Amino acid sequence: MFGQYTHAVDPKGRVNIPMKFREKLGETFYLVKSTDQCLDVFPAHAWEELKRKMQQASQFNKAIKEYQRVIISSAVESSTDRQGRVLIPQNLREFAGVDKEVMIAGLGERLEIWPLDKWNARYVDIELDMEAIAEELAKLGV
Repeated sequence: MFGQYTHAVDPKGRVNIPMKFREKLGETFYLVKSTDQCLDVFPAHAWEELKRKMQQASQFNKAIKEYQRVIISSAVESSTDRQGRVLIPQNLREFAGVDKEVMIAGLGERLEIWPLDKWNARYVDIELDMEAIAEELAKLGV
């Protein structure tokens, strides 16, 4: 899943998921808090893989336990309605600050949903730092 799409959030907290993404997400997917204070959207297979990795990790590791408490426990199983909209629960909208317009960004195996103003500010910062990012990626062999 790749690309960026801007959509409005309706008064009931629903947002349209682009057709291109709906096809890849499948009928059931998961809305989850992100460590970047946006929302992640995982297709069922990617969510199951992440949960499996978490279960295999040491339960004595504080970071694993905290991630499970905050991120895994916040997950909401969801699907789109006939119009291609997904209802974002109130607690997740409040967490990410989603209320009017959002950017839905495809990042390969998952989507991110950002409030448009936060996305724009973050995106500008990233663009300005692309040289440093490229250097880090080179260290990782990418």
